[in-house]
Amino acid sequence: MQFKWRYVEKREALKGEGIEAFMGSRVHEALEKLYKDALVEKRHSLEELLAFYGAEWAREWNDGIVIVKDHLEAEDYQKTGERCLRDYYQRYHPFDQARVLGIEDRVELDLGENVRLQGFLDRLDQRADGVYEIHDYKTGMTLPKKEALEGDRQLALYSIAVKERFPDAERVELVWHYLAFDKELRSTRTPEQLETLKAEVRAAVKAIEAEQEFPAKTSALCSWCEFQPECPKWKHLYKVEGLKPEEAAKETGVQLANRYYSLKKEADKVQLEVEALKEAIRDYAKTNNLSMLQGQGVKLSVNFYPRYNFPGKFDDKRPLLEEFLKAVGKWEDVQGLDLFALSDVMKSRAWPKPLLEQLERFGKKGETTYIRVREENREE
Repeated sequence: MQFKWRYVEKREALKGEGIEAFMGSRVHEALEKLYKDALVEKRHSLEELLAFYGAEWAREWNDGIVIVKDHLEAEDYQKTGERCLRDYYQRYHPFDQARVLGIEDRVELDLGENVRLQGFLDRLDQRADGVYEIHDYKTGMTLPKKEALEGDRQLALYSIAVKERFPDAERVELVWHYLAFDKELRSTRTPEQLETLKAEVRAAVKAIEAEQEFPAKTSALCSWCEFQPECPKWKHLYKVEGLKPEEAAKETGVQLANRYYSLKKEADKVQLEVEALKEAIRDYAKTNNLSMLQGQGVKLSVNFYPRYNFPGKFDDKRPLLEEFLKAVGKWEDVQGLDLFALSDVMKSRAWPKPLLEQLERFGKKGETTYIRVREENREE
């Protein structure tokens, strides 16, 4: 839904920019100035760089900047940006590791089938050994795992554009600077991987363009969404927050939510009592060899059926069972591992005996108790 509102309908944002994005922009601007001025032999000291960062922070700051994390203040984020710049400056000074070819450079690439993309490189370098480097600055507070970097699309797509622009770009390295951690992470892509990526992105673009439904989905990023006040997942919260406590207590949605929660808690408690009663009924019927319990105006029919218990979804043996069923071509027969269907197979002995004997290794013989309630007719 955010995609639809932002890019399809081009709605105006209902919330301001998040403080994290604001800080990231200011850090990017400072590094952009550092390298652009270096191209004309203007070398900035660390103090000058931090002064520029501080001035841009003050100039761009506005009351609409959103700070989601209540325990933090704007000054905390500003200091974090300063630390990012200080660590970067000290690590790479005097910034002569390679020749800079582009800063905030716009690139275009044609992926075929009428799919074209554009993007902006934070920085493009070429080393003395001829290797091209695409640099990307990150101010986030999370370091990615290796597999996340290997699957990153953005810089990999940029590398396609670089190869198209520079025929001598036989090797292109992708470089991420995780500034908050003073970490440099690198990766590369083979020609085969880039061809696969092109196909994946073409398919994704076509799927997006063909999409008709744009459901709202909750995620860890919802608090930063500029359309959150109107989102079906959140707008009732905004409505209730704007009411006085006595007004909120009378609001229909609040009353419905409170009533449902109260009844659900009672139902869960009753369900636990029902399960305990079923165990007691089972034990009593078993001990006394009964299949019917007579109550006052009610009868309970109690039946016992043999059943095989197989590994559940979170059992360590579950993957082995899945592999076995797929290997012997029986996965579809049990509807993608419906445990009841699998138990029925064992009871009916529907599969060949050798196969059932192998299947027995994964299950345990058990029993299921069925209790049926029958109200007695008073006249009868």
